[in-house]
This record gives sequence, C-alpha cells and structure tokens, in this order.
Amino acid sequence: MSIIKLEKADVKINNGNPEKPLDPPKSIPDPWDEERVDLSSLQRDSIDSQPALNAEHRTKKDKQSADFIGPTRDFAVPWQDIGIDLCRATTPHRRGEEEALRILGECIKNEDYIGRFEKPNTSPVDFKPQSTTLVSPHLHFGSLSVRRFWWDVQGVLEKRRKAKKLVSTVPTNLPGRLLFRDMYFAAQAPLGHSFSHTYGNEVARFVDWQLLTNPPIQDVLIDGSYDVDSQEAEKWFQRWKEGRSGFPWIDALMRQLKQEGWIHHLGSHSVACFLTRGGCYVSWERGVEVFGELLIDHEVACNVGNWMWLSCTAFFAQFYRCYSPIAFGKKWDPEGSLIRRYCPELAKFNKKHIYLVARIRDRAFLADTW
Repeated sequence: MSIIKLEKADVKINNGNPEKPLDPPKSIPDPWDEERVDLSSLQRDSIDSQPALNAEHRTKKDKQSADFIGPTRDFAVPWQDIGIDLCRATTPHRRGEEEALRILGECIKNEDYIGRFEKPNTSPVDFKPQSTTLVSPHLHFGSLSVRRFWWDVQGVLEKRRKAKKLVSTVPTNLPGRLLFRDMYFAAQAPLGHSFSHTYGNEVARFVDWQLLTNPPIQDVLIDGSYDVDSQEAEKWFQRWKEGRSGFPWIDALMRQLKQEGWIHHLGSHSVACFLTRGGCYVSWERGVEVFGELLIDHEVACNVGNWMWLSCTAFFAQFYRCYSPIAFGKKWDPEGSLIRRYCPELAKFNKKHIYLVARIRDRAFLADTW
C-alpha cells in the first residue's frame, strides 16, 4: 500500500474527487417546549452489556448513557454520564462546529498559505498560530466535513492554477494529507483488529522489538498486555511516556502531547523514531497505545499506520533515516523555545547547552529527578 497506488485506484472513482457536501438547511423550525413535545419514542433501552468482550473484566460503573436524549434533555454529549470533567481539560484547542468553520475560514482566506502548503516544510515549534491547520480533531469528531475541507481547498488551488501561481502537489499538500488518511483506512479495512498489533498483521514486517504485545491464546483476542522482556526497556518506555527520557527535545514534545493532546507531525516523527528504531528499540505497539490515549485527533488507522511507518515496520523501509533527538530539534528550534515552554525547569539554560542536558546531568548539575 502506498500513496501512488491509492491515487491510481482513487482516480477511477469520480476522477479522484468525493461528492460535494450537502448545503445546510435554509431554515430550522423553533423547537417545542418540553411540555408540548413527547420524545418517549426516542428513548432506547440500555445496551445489554453481557456480549461485551470486556464485561467480565470491568471494574468500574458502566458509563453508557441511560437514554437517547441525555440527562440534560438536550441531546448534548452526556459528559458527566461518561465520567469526563471538562474543567480538567488542559488543551487550548477548542471543540465544536463553529470553531471548526472558523479555523477553515481563516485558512481559506490565506490563499498563499493554502497554495504553497507543504507539510514537511512546516515548523514543529510554532505555537500561536501553529504552522498547520489543526483541523484533524474536527475531521475525527465530525465537526468539520471532510468533503467541505477537500472542496474548499480545491477551490483555492484551482483559482491559483488559473492565475498560473505556484501550487504545491500531492502528497505534501493539503489534499495529500487527506489521501494519507484514506490510505491508512484502506490498509486497515481488510485486517480489522489485527492491523493494530504485530501478530496476525499481514502488513507489518516482524521485528524482534522489546516489549512486544503478547500473542493471543487460542481464540481469545489480544488483551493489550505485553512481554516485559527487559526491565531496562520498560524503564526507557515509561520515562519516554512521562517526558523524562533525558533528551529535552523528546521530553518537551511528550509533555506537549500530554498537556494539549496534539503535537506537530514532525514532533510525532521525532518521538516515534526515538522510541523504536532510533533509540529504545521498543515495539511500536507501545507507542500506539500512548498516542491513542492522549491524541485529541486519534484515528485508529492513522495512529497505527503512522507508527508502523516511523518504525519502518510497514509503508516505509529506509530504516537508516533517523531523527536525531538533538540535531533535529536544533535545526528547527536553535533557541530551544519548545523546550523552555514545556520543560520550564530547563528554561535558564542557554541555547548552547539546552539540548545537551543529558551530558550535564552526568556531571551532577541537575537533580536526579529529571
């Protein structure tokens, strides 16, 4: 599976274009008050939890919503019912269709940005605004239509082509990013659950990583446990996950991910390469689990596909092309701004030393807790 193969298949369906999005309704009738409307027909019985594969292992209260309308009777997401406290959210990125359309509108206004956009040339250290669109959470949750995004971007690109202005191309431009998304969906479709782990995965090359997921026993699905075949590797994994690896560039990115639920794709490349083939030699499956927990734009197929790509397990084979946890960060951020923002304990280090804290630590200049 590759972008080139996907494009060849894609062009056979409507010349590679999705159908255009439906127009919004011109008017919506005012809702009746609660006394006038009877919504009892919309209620549903609770789902029988017995067929659930994890039912016998569940240790906490079932958080499924009690009815279709929700506890506030407004069809809103029942945050309290499912155990989510919005007051504890730390991400600066906002939800909802209004926010999604605002972001899209701002991007479309900037014709030069849309026309020249090339993902590998965007910076992983830009904060406000970030260097990419950050519409992926909205595409995931449905607050922005994929078709709307595709056609609005194509409108700008076509306008620039007619004016004979520079237009970036697939796969690095914005339509190309959607094609990568579809490529991973297509790769996952025939494999289902086995796409997410090594055993039974026809796409993935087998590599004898440390901390591999335990294989299934007979017909029981993989339960997420893994083989701690090296206590040292387990320690590396936990420190990577917590943003305490000792490499400030890696740690800043992991802390940003934990705090905001998002990091730039070049940041993802850095931390994924470091955990797998570039440093710790820990299975990509462990990275999939951490990203699946923390990403606000988490798509199973994309998350798994990207981890297999970065670990050279599938889709990409140039294993010798590694991201240095020092030199790569310096290239994009010679002043160490990202590190100072997310690792404030290192803020006083000058730009000469801020990427080399691991060496300084050996000389007892830093506390052992870092």
